[in-house]
This record gives sequence, C-alpha cells and structure tokens, in this order.
Amino acid sequence: MKRIILLISAIALLFTSCDKDPIPTYLTIHFTHTVDGIPLELTTTNSELPYTNAAGQNYNIKTLQYLVSNFQMHGDFGGFYEEKVYFVDAAIPSTLKIELGELTNNSSHDDLQFNIGVPHNMNISNNYVNEDFHTTMAWPDMMGGGYHYMILEGNFDNDTTFYNTHTGGFIPGWISRGIGIREGCPSFDMINFNVDDELGNVEITLNMELNKWYNSPDIISLTSDGIMGNDSIQAILMNNGSCIFSNSVVYE
Repeated sequence: MKRIILLISAIALLFTSCDKDPIPTYLTIHFTHTVDGIPLELTTTNSELPYTNAAGQNYNIKTLQYLVSNFQMHGDFGGFYEEKVYFVDAAIPSTLKIELGELTNNSSHDDLQFNIGVPHNMNISNNYVNEDFHTTMAWPDMMGGGYHYMILEGNFDNDTTFYNTHTGGFIPGWISRGIGIREGCPSFDMINFNVDDELGNVEITLNMELNKWYNSPDIISLTSDGIMGNDSIQAILMNNGSCIFSNSVVYE
C-alpha cells in the first residue's frame, strides 16, 4: 500500500514539475511618421522642399520632436497605466520605440489612450530637469513655463524662409496645452486582446501623419512669424492634432 501511495505521489510530482510557467507578454510602442502617406525623410538642405500642404506651400521638415505620456489601456485587473513622459525625436531611432513592460497574464485589454505632451498637473518648469528632453522642450518662463508638446521646424516657399511650429504653453486660464489621443478617430482603430500563452508580444505602431497638423480639419498657412504666443493658432493646432495618429498592431 505504501508503495502505491509513493508511486502516486511521484507521478503527481512529475506532472507538477512539467507544468510550464506562463509565457510573458510584453507591450511595445513604435512611432513612425508620414507626409501624405509617404515615410518622412528629414531634410538637411534648405533648397529641397518635397512636401506640400493644403495651403499650396512647399516645405521641408528638418526637426520633429515631441513628448508623449500617460499610456493606458482599460481592462480587468486594473488594465494598464504608465504615467512616464517619453521624448520622441524623428532623428534619433532609439526614441522611436517605447517598451512599456509586461502585461498581466490571463487578462484582457482594450481602448488604447495616451497624451501628446506632459500631464497637466506635471507641466511645471524644471519638473523634468534630469530628463534628456528638459533643455530642448522647455517652454519659456516669461510665457508661463512648463514644456512644449511638439517642435516641428523647417523651411517653406524658398531656401531662406523658415517656419517654427512650436506647440505648448497654456490656454488662458492656465490650463496647459496638450492633446489626448483616444480611439474614435477614423484612422485610430479599436485595439483589444486577451493575454494568454498563445498571444505573443504586443507590438503597436503609432503613425503621425504630419500634414494633418496644417490640413485637417482646419487649414493653416506656414508663417515665419512666431506662434508660441498666438492663442488662436495654438488652439487650431491642438484641434488638428486630435486625430494626428493612426495605429496598427502585430502579435508575435
């Protein structure tokens, strides 16, 4: 009898030891950029003007930098939330990929959301002084302080006329400018998935269609005049930017 019990115990132990650990699932965000559907190529010369906006202006892009934050997905077990601020620079490949970490096994997720810019309650001068983006993205204290949410620069019409689309600052009333990106835009598809051993890693690509800053829904003409203190232009850019991203997802 003892032998039978020992044999059963050994078999149970064998099966227990053969149970596989759950396969981890990691969430990664990739950023791409296009102009009228063509992959962005940053320009190094003033004379090359490969892009055209709805106002009929030929232009190039030399600099594209922006901040994103508050990545979250709804779901059971509290979903997923990451408050950290990330710096994206089209000229620096390492910034075009964000590894958001491991997702809880046997959980469901949907409704991807994030912000362009620093969270409102954190948009304070010198709040990110230890981050690499601090010097580049700081908004002048004389204009309210805090941080830009985007810097888009180049030249237009000819090789001597330059534009600087610098967005950020504060709406009158001291509400910091930024853009919440949510599912619901025509180009922003619903993403939902269940995390299990069969899913694999989740790779989400977010593509910014740059002409939308100037074309959709309101047309903006490029100007060499500074816009940082222009509340009406800043408001239009925020509105145009609300559907600036499209998305796609791969499970691998």
